[in-house]
Amino acid sequence: MKIRTVIIYLLVLFSSVSYASNSTIDSLRALLNSTNLTFRSIVINEICNNYIYTNQDSALKYGTLGVEAAMKAGNKSNQAYALNSLGIIYKEKGDYLNALDYFIKADKLFEEKNNLEGRTLTTLNLGRVYELQNLFDKALSHYSLALSLSEKSKNKKNSAVVLNHLGSF
Repeated sequence: MKIRTVIIYLLVLFSSVSYASNSTIDSLRALLNSTNLTFRSIVINEICNNYIYTNQDSALKYGTLGVEAAMKAGNKSNQAYALNSLGIIYKEKGDYLNALDYFIKADKLFEEKNNLEGRTLTTLNLGRVYELQNLFDKALSHYSLALSLSEKSKNKKNSAVVLNHLGSF
């Protein structure tokens, strides 16, 4: 009897999470008609991020559109965030070569903009890919750099995330 209750609870939980995600994506899609290119690129990247763990084909489509929209808007920061999202998608797919490529491209743009928080994210993601490839020296080097960047930006949340990765490493 208890197992049945747990199964019903999990089914309700997952169906509500799926509904919330679809509802969020639908709301974001409604904003795509904006003529403000920068806003549009942010919305496209948010749609991409909502698909990353549920529908990677759609995530890739919107991630690519996000890069294009940010380029058209001339917004290198949004372009870097979209490239970072594409890197996450490829990391999740196990395509580490493409993941590294996108993270490196994003990191270069964040560096150009002197965006320490963005660099923290990409450097952390690079470290994670190296860790998944069992390249532990490179992973540790990137995690250490990510910690230094997060401390420089005074973002305690990012510092905690990096420390968590270092602690589990």
